[in-house]
Amino acid sequence: MKPRINRRRRGVALVAALSLMTLLGLLIVGAVATTTIAERASRASLIDGPLGAAAELAAAAVLADPTTYGLADLQIGAPVTRSFPLTDAPAVVASITTTRLGGGLVWVVAESRAVSDTLAHRRVGRLARFPFADLVPRAAIVSGGPVTVAPDVTLGRDSVVAADCGQSAFADSIVTVDSTMLYASGWQRVILDSAAATRVRGDTTVVGGTFMGLLLVDGNLTITGSFTMSGLAVVRGKLVARHGLVLTGGVIAAGGVDVAEGSVKYSPCVIGQVVRRAIRPRPVSGRGWVEVF
Repeated sequence: MKPRINRRRRGVALVAALSLMTLLGLLIVGAVATTTIAERASRASLIDGPLGAAAELAAAAVLADPTTYGLADLQIGAPVTRSFPLTDAPAVVASITTTRLGGGLVWVVAESRAVSDTLAHRRVGRLARFPFADLVPRAAIVSGGPVTVAPDVTLGRDSVVAADCGQSAFADSIVTVDSTMLYASGWQRVILDSAAATRVRGDTTVVGGTFMGLLLVDGNLTITGSFTMSGLAVVRGKLVARHGLVLTGGVIAAGGVDVAEGSVKYSPCVIGQVVRRAIRPRPVSGRGWVEVF
């Protein structure tokens, strides 16, 4: 007589065996994953310091030397990415992305990556502002005293308009006692004193030539010959130009203006550019951030 086989018990045993194999597989996968994560965490802990330091260094370097990185000449809204050299950290590569925004803002993003692990990287963001961005003179001539412009002087406005300097002048000239409009308030003087500008202490006379940039004169400015200027002149005294001043940009003179035989073309874009080139942007407090991956 043949023994009867309990097929139900045989099915239970098969299910149990498969379950055990599945559990063992999960344990093995979990062990491998745990080991991998532990190894990656160990590597990350070793590289975390250099990565963070590299990103912070790159962001700080850009704001400390805006001329080298061309922050003043960036096209508004157009990001520029470039590599950042790290001679003391061969295991790390870094890059910086700079974007000029409206309102005189500059957005700097520095990113560092580990050469040995592409998943390990840090990103640091900094927001800075050019101090005089919102104070571009609203006229070709801003004066704290009388303004005399001879009939033979041509007054006009630059046709070049960019996204952040399209404001129009209220008039060809403005007479005001507002120290802020005259760049004469305390905080403005402090910033101008540290600006990378051409500065003249006391009265000066220009017999002719060309100039481009930010010109600061602590006294009176007298122009006796043909003088072509592109930029902004800030004169603490009086500006007198009798022979061929050709100005593209603007002038601020606290003591008054007397111009003959020349042309004055108001250009907020030119003014904005030369001021950005001369004055470093200041970090915006509380607007920095760090991403950790």
